[in-house]
Amino acid sequence: MKRNEKQGWKNGNLQTLISLSLTVILLFGLSNAGFFGGEKKTRLDVSTTSETENVNTLFHAIKDNIPFTATDKEGLLKLTGQFMEGDLEGAARVLYGYEVPFDVYPFFFDGNTIKTKLGTGKGLVFLKSSICYYGEMVDGKPHGKGTLLSVLKLKEGKRYDYSYGMFQNGQMNGEGECGYRYYDEMEQEMAVKTAKKGMFQKDLMQGEIVYTSTNASGDTAQWQFQVKDGVIVPDDRWIQDLEEDGSLVYKLPAKEDKEHVYLLTERGIKESRWKNLIVFDNFNKGGIDP
Repeated sequence: MKRNEKQGWKNGNLQTLISLSLTVILLFGLSNAGFFGGEKKTRLDVSTTSETENVNTLFHAIKDNIPFTATDKEGLLKLTGQFMEGDLEGAARVLYGYEVPFDVYPFFFDGNTIKTKLGTGKGLVFLKSSICYYGEMVDGKPHGKGTLLSVLKLKEGKRYDYSYGMFQNGQMNGEGECGYRYYDEMEQEMAVKTAKKGMFQKDLMQGEIVYTSTNASGDTAQWQFQVKDGVIVPDDRWIQDLEEDGSLVYKLPAKEDKEHVYLLTERGIKESRWKNLIVFDNFNKGGIDP
């Protein structure tokens, strides 16, 4: 996540490769224009066109690929392995500790190369140094089975947010789950893990969903309710009550333990909060970490 002396290495290598390509292209251009040999060109023949296209292809191939070290590859393969095993906490720990050696986002790692152009295939996409996607891609967007992961360090502790399931054209579509989990340095009196499981349509949850909350002691409460376009559709199980200040609240007892109550304000129950919060298109335009 942190930038270090690798940055200078990266800039030097990448700039050198691009500079060499530009120099070759410039030399071809000067030659074709007649700057060498005192000849003024009046037409562009087929062979010259072919040579120029080859140089342009070479330039774009160099530009779209990022050089990296064996150490970088080892870290990226380790992160890929955690995703393949379904170990989100392990992936979060690797992602939090990995120092991305370049500031070009997004970039795609397919196991052998790192590319700035997102295409079709299966691999690891870094949207920021702290946010990545692993899974299937079609035309530069998640399509098929995949996982989005974001790591944060908050005052309450280290946490990862996640979304996994089926994607279509960059959005969650089909069965999936999203939520968060604190895994280090967290406070005791708090929900350390939440999960929202159900069906998604264009990143919004639809139909019956299961919401689970777990505290630091391992006690778990679970609720089931209906959602439309990410908004709760309350039924007769929801209890309307008034707080001391007179404000209206909605309460839903947990499925197995009626003492655990899920409470929402009048505003909160109308909010579109049941959705994928790590939206791929919010980050895939590039940029650097703040």
